[in-house]
Amino acid sequence: MLLPNFLPESLAITQALKSTGYVGITLVLFIVLSLIRIDGKFVFNFAQLAGRGISWNMILMIVVIIPIGVCLTSEAAGITAFISQTMLPIFDGMSLGLFLAAIVVLTVVLTNVLANMPVAMILMPVGISVAQTYGMHAEQVSYLIIAACAIAFLTPAASPAGLLLFSNKEWMRPADIYKYGVPTIITLSVLVLAVNYYWLGLFY
Repeated sequence: MLLPNFLPESLAITQALKSTGYVGITLVLFIVLSLIRIDGKFVFNFAQLAGRGISWNMILMIVVIIPIGVCLTSEAAGITAFISQTMLPIFDGMSLGLFLAAIVVLTVVLTNVLANMPVAMILMPVGISVAQTYGMHAEQVSYLIIAACAIAFLTPAASPAGLLLFSNKEWMRPADIYKYGVPTIITLSVLVLAVNYYWLGLFY
């Protein structure tokens, strides 16, 4: 796949490889390997590998979960607008420490149900506007929300890591995911809050 970067631009094969992209190069490699036999056996047997080596449960879960996540965070669903409108009154009157803790809890809960990118887009403007009333720098609360958005693996929709965990029952049962995942999320949330409040607070 890196070959086009080292070949001269003037060669026809270089232009062909660059025009096909990584997907095209991968398909060409699969085709070539499918034609090679060693000791009467094909080097690359797609039917056999697809049946044994591909986690179809994970692929089917991705096909189902991603559209659901897009629908939940779409403008037509109204969830993002509802969250934005209801958060400002909730944060009003809180102390700084309680506000940061509430931001972490809300972010972690939402990012384990919805995709983390829309959650960050929803909470970032609200968090920054409220943080400025406490005299906090916008970067400090932004780092807090971004870090909290990464603590996501309790549901298949939370992140790719969640998809891998829930779609491969040979690795871990769903009960084990919650058994070990909930304490891990709580620990990481406390660490994120402490680092942001005490350490980043020294720089902003």
